[in-house]
Order: sequence, then C-alpha cells, then structure tokens
Amino acid sequence: MSARNVIRAFHVINSLGAGGAESLLLQLCRHLPDHGVEPVVASLLPPGFLSGEFKRQGTRTVHLARSRSERPLVPVRLFREMRKQRPDIVHTHLVWSGVLGKLAGRALGKPILTTRQYTAEERQDLPYRLEDVLTRWVNDRVIAVSNQMQQYLIDAGIAKPSRTVVMHNAIDMDPFRVLQPDYRAEPPLIGTVGRMDLPKGHDTFLRAVAELRRNRSDIRAVIVGDGVLRPQLEGLRSELGLDGVVEFPGRQTASGVRGWLERLRVFVLSSDWEALPLVLIEASAAGLPIVSTRVGGTSEIVMDGQTGILVPARDSRSLARRVLELLENPELAANLGHAARERAFRHFDIRDLAERTATLYREVLAERAGRRIP
Repeated sequence: MSARNVIRAFHVINSLGAGGAESLLLQLCRHLPDHGVEPVVASLLPPGFLSGEFKRQGTRTVHLARSRSERPLVPVRLFREMRKQRPDIVHTHLVWSGVLGKLAGRALGKPILTTRQYTAEERQDLPYRLEDVLTRWVNDRVIAVSNQMQQYLIDAGIAKPSRTVVMHNAIDMDPFRVLQPDYRAEPPLIGTVGRMDLPKGHDTFLRAVAELRRNRSDIRAVIVGDGVLRPQLEGLRSELGLDGVVEFPGRQTASGVRGWLERLRVFVLSSDWEALPLVLIEASAAGLPIVSTRVGGTSEIVMDGQTGILVPARDSRSLARRVLELLENPELAANLGHAARERAFRHFDIRDLAERTATLYREVLAERAGRRIP
C-alpha cells in the first residue's frame, strides 16, 4: 500500500463528459479522501463537460488524448501513466475504459475492480463482449449497481457470486435539502433529464405529452439534456404539435438540473433500458412524484405505489394516464414525493457509498496480501 496507509486508487473512465457514470465518479472522488483513499482519474478522451469540476474539487485527472488524432496513443499512454502513478488498486468504469484499464492493470499486476453500469440490452458489439471476457478472468471484484445487474452478471457467467457486490449508485444529498417542490403549481410542468440518445426513450415522453394535452391543454413539459438525437426529437416535437409546449434547454450544470427539478410537478423517466439511473435518485431527493418505466434497476429506486409509479416501457398511453393521475391528485403526488425523498436520503447517500467503496478496496488488498478467493 501507499505511504501513511493511504490507498491510491487509479480510476479509468471513457471521458469526463455529462453522463451518469461520470457524475457518479465525480461525487465519489470528492468523498473517498475522507476514508483514506487518494483517487487518480484517467480519462481516455479529451477534456469534457465535467473536467473542470474534477479540477475544482482537487481530484487529480489525466486526459490521455488531447484530440481525436491522439486516440491511437491512448493504450500506451494509459499503461505508462498507471505505471507512473503506482496505484494500489485499479477501478474501471464503462466499456472501453474497462477493456484498456483491465489490460494495463493486469500487465502491472494490480488488483482490479469494475463498476458495472451498462445493461444486457447494450451489449451489441465486440468491445462489450471483450469487456465481459476480461471481467470474468481478470477482476478481483465486480461492483453491480443494482440487484438486477448482479443477477444478470451471475446468470451470464460474467462474474462469480463470491466476486460480485451490489453497491447502488448514490448522490450528494446536501444540495437537495433546500428544494421545495410545489405539488399544485400552475400551469403544470412535467419533465425529464437525460442525454438525447438511446436508451432514454424521449420519443415516448413526447408522445405521452401529446396524449396528456388531449385532457389538459395547459400542460407544459421540458427535456433537460442534449445529444445526437436532438434533431430527430425536434422534428417529432413539431410533428406532434408540441412546439412552444416542450422546451429543450440543453445540457445543464448540476445546479441547473436542480433548478429545473424544483419547478416540476411530476418527474418522468421514459427509458427503454437502464442500469440504475442517477437522475431517478436526484428526482427522489428533490421530493418529486415519479412516473418511470419498469426497466433495469428502476424498481430498486422507485417503489411502485409507495414512492412513485412504474409503467411498461414504450407505452406512452400508460405513461400519460399515470402522470395525469398525479396532476389531478396533488395529495397523492405529495405523499409519493415525501416518501421518495425519505427513501433517497436513507439509501442513496454518496457518503455511504464512498465508505463502502473504501472498505471494499481494503478487503481486496488484504486478500492479495494473503490468499485469493477461489
């Protein structure tokens, strides 16, 4: 281990762009030092939306490519940087970073952990299959972000039960303590947050808004985020007659997202598949009633009928019907929102996740110092 019993953890991630895995790593690195862990973050790609946030909080970051032309040099640079940093443990996130991080870590004889954020539906090409193979043979531990993910990893033979542990995603709760949603605000604003890309199902959200307006012509909506599907979504918005009804404010900072959440009457997640979306935890912590598709680990955040409502994926009519139910029953919306907030603060605090992660690092290092688990 490093000097003074401080563990140096070398995190490898695809980029520091605006995404759930990146946001989770940002918050985790903010609190790991409280538990004797010094994080170093290596990004395969040039600086992204969150790079400045990592720098401002004092987390050491290294961008292995400063431009697209430098990408072929990334594997060699990653190996050299990892050797230079001399970490005690390597922790990978996402697919390409998982592949390259495992290969470099294995070559240097380092213990390897992976946080598994992606789901079976995304596994379409070689990098995903290669990451699975390396996870099976190289990893000391796999952190599944949901119980559903852990079961998938075991059933698919990607990880042994003894080498998997469930650690739900989490957020910093402090900024959410002051949010005060208005369950009777008029005109009613509903919304969602997420990149405009697969698997977020924003087209289903837009169709649900169109369905809702047949009953409530005063409803307004917002999709916070940006991405490659924005032109198609703008086209669908016009096709459905929702120009001037659904706002696309683009990508937002964390405080900007919270500002939008505080304005909503109902939060909607219309994804086709997910692992364990941070935005559902954020909406819960904001005290919002939630209508979400029942996919991946969403049912481990939203307790159907208790802290929110779950509906089938790709079913815009069911989505619209349940949102309307909450808009027309503010007391029910408030009860669900209060219960969601209480559960979020109790189960999804980043400080607890940081402590559990540090404990897992020490457990793995202790095994390496003695005997390995078969």
